[in-house]
Amino acid sequence: MLLSLLLHGCPGGDDTGTPTGDACALLDVATCASRADCAVIDGRELSVPDTGGASCYNLADPSDLGCHDAQSECTSAETFAAGPDGVCHWFNNGCIPTGWVDCYDAYQGMNECP
Repeated sequence: MLLSLLLHGCPGGDDTGTPTGDACALLDVATCASRADCAVIDGRELSVPDTGGASCYNLADPSDLGCHDAQSECTSAETFAAGPDGVCHWFNNGCIPTGWVDCYDAYQGMNECP
């Protein structure tokens, strides 16, 4: 084990303290925004109007929700994911914060409200 650590270093950073790999995901949004090697993940909270049978959803203003490595490739796919609080958010590029789960099924067949 010690030999492995000596050869590969500590996970999550290098000897300069710079996060490597998924280490950006561990940073808070403010720290993430201050780093050139990390990128903030933003999304928009979804809500369904209380109209007794709504077939659309509203999107809140974008908010910063997480962090990832700036070199990570995101897609152009729209993605729905919920954080630990269970609130579903819309992401415009396929990148979601670490630990978030898909919540698309709750909004399947719906479009954004006019």
